[in-house]
Amino acid sequence: MRSLWVVLVVSIGCGADGGVVGDAGSYDIPTATVSLRLTGIAREDAEGRLRGVDLDRRISTRTDELGCFQNDWTDPITGAEGVDDQYYSLAVTVEAQIGGPNIDEVIREAAVVVPLTMASAPGGVEVRLGDVEPQVVPVTDGHFQALTEGSFSLGVDGSFPIVVHQLAVDAQVSPEGALTSVVIAGAIDIDQTVAAVERDTPAIDPSLVRTTLEGVADLDPGPDGACRKVSAVFTAEVEPAT
Repeated sequence: MRSLWVVLVVSIGCGADGGVVGDAGSYDIPTATVSLRLTGIAREDAEGRLRGVDLDRRISTRTDELGCFQNDWTDPITGAEGVDDQYYSLAVTVEAQIGGPNIDEVIREAAVVVPLTMASAPGGVEVRLGDVEPQVVPVTDGHFQALTEGSFSLGVDGSFPIVVHQLAVDAQVSPEGALTSVVIAGAIDIDQTVAAVERDTPAIDPSLVRTTLEGVADLDPGPDGACRKVSAVFTAEVEPAT
C-alpha cells in the first residue's frame, strides 16, 4: 500500500439547504445501520459540475474574500451551487503533473469506513453519521444532506493521518431506504496537518506542506483573512454494517 501523502508530497516536490418537497412521511425507512466505505474523491463531470456539499453556506468565486478567492462548484443532482472541494483541485493537479499515483486507488487502500444509521422520522429521516448525535433532516426529491461534527482519520502504511472534520453526508434515498450517489464531505485543518508532519514525518518539510495547503484553502478564514481549512469530498459505497 502507498501512503496517501505520496499525493501531497510529490506535488510539493514538483512545485506544485432545501425544504421538504412532497410528502416526507412517505419515507417509511426501517432503522438500519450501514457502512460507508470511501472509494475516492468526487470529480467534475463533463459539464464541470461536482457532487458535494456547501460546507461554509456561501457561494464563493475568485472575487470572494471570505471564500479565500476559490471557486465553488454546482452539484449535478440537485443543481445546488456552492459545493466546496478544494482538495480535488490539489489532487487533479498532482495527477496531471506526475502521472500518478491515482488518488482514488490510494483512498481505497486506506479502507476508511464510516457507519451511518438511518430511520424514519417526522419531517424526513433521522441520520447519524459516525459517533455524533443523530439529527432529523428533510428529504427533497429523494435527496438528503446532513452536516455533523463528526470526523475520520485517513492514512495508510503507518503514515501520519489526515483528519477530516465537520463531516457531512449527501445522498439519494429511495422510499425503502436504499442509498445511492453517496458522498462524504469535510474539512482538513491545516495547522493540525502540519503538526502531524512535524511529529511523525521528519523527511517532509512542514513549511512546504503548509504552503501547499494554504494555496487551496477555502474554509474558516482567520483574523488575517487567510483560510485555515481545506474542503474535501469523498465518494463512498454502501456496504452491510461491519
